[in-house]
Amino acid sequence: MASESVNKIVKNTLYLYLQQAISLVISFFTVGVTLEVLGVSDYGISCVVGGAVSMFSFLTGTMAVGNQRFYSFYIGTGETEKLRKVVGSTFFVYIILMAALVILCETIGLWLLNHKLVIPPERMFAANVVFQVGVVSMGISLLQAPFLGLITAHENMSIYAKMSVWDSVSRLLYLYLLLIIPFDKLILYSVLGMCIGLIGQAFYMWYCFRKYPESHTGPVYDKLILRELLGFNVWNLCGNFAWMLKNQGTGMLLNVFFGPAINAAQSIAGQVRGFSSIFANGLTTSVKPQITKNYASGEHDRMFRLTYSGGKITYVLMAVVVIPAIFNIGIVLDLWLPVVPEYAVVFCQLMLIEVLIEEVGRILSTITQATGKIRNYQLIIGFLGALNIPVSFVFLKLGFNPAWVFAISIVCQLGVNAVRVIYLRKVKTGAVKECLRELIIPCGLAALASGMVCFMFPSSSYLPIAVPVIILEIGVVLVFGYFIAFGPLERMMVKDYMGKIARYIKRTK
Repeated sequence: MASESVNKIVKNTLYLYLQQAISLVISFFTVGVTLEVLGVSDYGISCVVGGAVSMFSFLTGTMAVGNQRFYSFYIGTGETEKLRKVVGSTFFVYIILMAALVILCETIGLWLLNHKLVIPPERMFAANVVFQVGVVSMGISLLQAPFLGLITAHENMSIYAKMSVWDSVSRLLYLYLLLIIPFDKLILYSVLGMCIGLIGQAFYMWYCFRKYPESHTGPVYDKLILRELLGFNVWNLCGNFAWMLKNQGTGMLLNVFFGPAINAAQSIAGQVRGFSSIFANGLTTSVKPQITKNYASGEHDRMFRLTYSGGKITYVLMAVVVIPAIFNIGIVLDLWLPVVPEYAVVFCQLMLIEVLIEEVGRILSTITQATGKIRNYQLIIGFLGALNIPVSFVFLKLGFNPAWVFAISIVCQLGVNAVRVIYLRKVKTGAVKECLRELIIPCGLAALASGMVCFMFPSSSYLPIAVPVIILEIGVVLVFGYFIAFGPLERMMVKDYMGKIARYIKRTK
């Protein structure tokens, strides 16, 4: 890796980690207070109704991935005019997509809400209002995606980080308004969230129009570019549709079998999963544009070195949080929440295991995405993702407890990672063995060793005992990560940047 690329990745990662640290602190505070203000039932309704809207808004994320891939690719090749046409074509696609989503939400979405979800009759009106506000919020999110894609493709993570901090801080304001305004709390919660999204969208549009000349275009109807965009995104959509069914369908499945209270436990577990994954997302978001640009410029060996190093660093960043959390999540939830919903602890533990597996393998998918040849890949991982719902349905029908839904999801995720590794051979001969040797086996051994050692430590809800144990567990994960997961290149990078930090501290004294 060239030093300039590494420095850019490190700088962008630090921006994102600062943002994520602020967001993490605020989220830990706001989730507990929101749960207390809304109550378990209304909080569960908010989550499951939001899930009904998200069943369609997954298209936003799918298209955003496609946008970023094409933006990064043409930035890498230096085709400025082609980049402008691609941006205009994405605007055209999003206008059509927004119209289609509104129709889907107002037909299938409303039918699911009013006829399939389990919601107390006295809260049905509020649930419908929340749904309609969610549709508007989805439209705002959809319009935001092309502009976020441009910012990410240009690797200007400082703006993205600052806006994410604004989003988190503004939630403190609307939490305060939620407490003092005498109105239906569930409806007010959704309306205030929509207003924050609208402000963010206005800023992203203004910034891109001022900073990036390729954004100075209206919707463009270009058959060749649209065919290229849609050819990629349709197959990307197949895989993401299946994972939407897995993520949102799980909430609906649990709701049908156990009612809205179980959705509160699922949502808490989802929040914990999100908190843990942000420590990897900063690095992954910074690395992805570089991987795509390296592929576009033909620097494949550099691309693979960057991917393996990124995967190993992602593992350590995740494991240092996830592995101690698995063994201590009970005390964390007790300190965090006014009331811990039933099944929240086991849901969190299983989700943490899954997210560690998922994030380590996710960076590999960037290589396959960069090639643009994703049809069979997306069909296979889509099948594995969708498999979680019918298998979980059978288990729940047979009387198994709801935790089995998340255990089945872990098995499906292992299958997805296997597919990600196998598909590397499409780009480089011998890449499967290389990936197993350089990434999968080292990270797997480090995780197994760390888990076994942490399992032997005493578990206690008494803070004077729990805190030293957690610190010790973090140290164990770091040691095994450095000596087992990291190779010579990653150790050299750590020593290099630790040296830079030490020299900086010395100069400031």
